[in-house]
Amino acid sequence: MARLQAGLGRRLLSAGPDVDLSLRVAELSATRAGALDAHATELRRIERSLHDGAQNRLLSVAVLIGASRRMVARDPAGADELLERAQSAAEQALAELRTVARAILPPVLADRGLAGALSGLAANCAVPCRMDVDVPERCAASVEATAYFVVAEALTNIAKHSGARHAVVTARGGGGRLVLSVEDDGRGGAGGSPRAFGSGGEDGGSGLTGIRRRIAAHDGGLTLISPPGGPTVLTVDLPCGS
Repeated sequence: MARLQAGLGRRLLSAGPDVDLSLRVAELSATRAGALDAHATELRRIERSLHDGAQNRLLSVAVLIGASRRMVARDPAGADELLERAQSAAEQALAELRTVARAILPPVLADRGLAGALSGLAANCAVPCRMDVDVPERCAASVEATAYFVVAEALTNIAKHSGARHAVVTARGGGGRLVLSVEDDGRGGAGGSPRAFGSGGEDGGSGLTGIRRRIAAHDGGLTLISPPGGPTVLTVDLPCGS
């Protein structure tokens, strides 16, 4: 009976002859390394944004307030002007901090869901963009965040580099999968040159490489079709998660 039970267990639990587990382990190891690299890159970006933006603004506020305190007795008008400049710098620093906070995890995803968040991206895109979203159920928060950043990056690159007149964003959810498509009628050639898709291109630390890393961390897939002359179609397939 023990031998029969063991034989049945081997047949049910062992991998099929067409499955190479060593390749799967290597793939998961590479995916994990890519996800860690993407995380480190994102932390560096946030650090640069805080250091070069908000920190410098706040330093300027401190300097202006100190100068105005020294001038208030002998030159009230000049001190008032410095305080106005300090207030303006403080407002700019606050705006930059809000931008950095939204880049970490956009609050619009929690407030309006993926459909509302993508609609907001399309409305703010410099290129006229049409939305077609049919995602009846919520996906995991990390998956929705990845979908949001993929579309945001794609629309940013369309506006900067494609020369397109129109763009279309499509999102479909069902069967445990989320499929995104971003299409534009621009000049094409995305991914084929350093400026074609993102500031780093396929070989850089941002743009298409960053998108690939985010998607690979979820065991998803990406397809980019962009012949010279266009159109460019970016398709992403993600598991909805739980």
